[in-house]
Amino acid sequence: MLKTFLALLLAAASLAGCTTVPRTSLDTSWAEPAARGAKFKKVLVISIAADEFAQQYFQQDMAAELKKRGVNAVASGRYFSHPGASEEARFRRAVEESGADGVLLGRVVGSEKVSLRSSGTLTGPTGAPVAEATGIYGAYAQAFAPTRYVQPGEGTRRTVMVETVLFEMKDRKAIWTARTHTVNAEQGDLKPAIAQFVSILAGAMDRDGLF
Repeated sequence: MLKTFLALLLAAASLAGCTTVPRTSLDTSWAEPAARGAKFKKVLVISIAADEFAQQYFQQDMAAELKKRGVNAVASGRYFSHPGASEEARFRRAVEESGADGVLLGRVVGSEKVSLRSSGTLTGPTGAPVAEATGIYGAYAQAFAPTRYVQPGEGTRRTVMVETVLFEMKDRKAIWTARTHTVNAEQGDLKPAIAQFVSILAGAMDRDGLF
């Protein structure tokens, strides 16, 4: 009996340490037929988003992924997080002064935040709620079945939509685009979340036969 109780307490502690993490999904991607196997002398990776650290990680990881595919890709090292004429002019200079014949741009195109509120619940073996954990039964659940009790709480869930576009600079036209959305964008560590985001994009590039 004691071993069972200790096992329940350890499992409860383990679950308490788990947090919801960001998760990126590909919505759609498109490649111009002529873009398959495209060859560039230099691809500049640049970004537009509210978080400069996210931009830094994206540029570095994306450039590294492209290099694995034999592409001479460089992170711009310049971050754009505010609208305005001066920022737009700085963006144009970054592109024009790079000498790149290809530009991969990642930009946030939408963001929504949903408020979450939950009361304490009892869960079954699959984790689905089976009853409200209130009153005397909620007290019983907390004392004797901690692994099956979900604490009440409040929070938010943010979803971020990103468009990533590869431009061929000779004709200033897009030859590949991808749309993604990331749920729980405010949760967990930023760097692994960006790494997963870049992995999703790299997979889409491979499927589209881009390089």
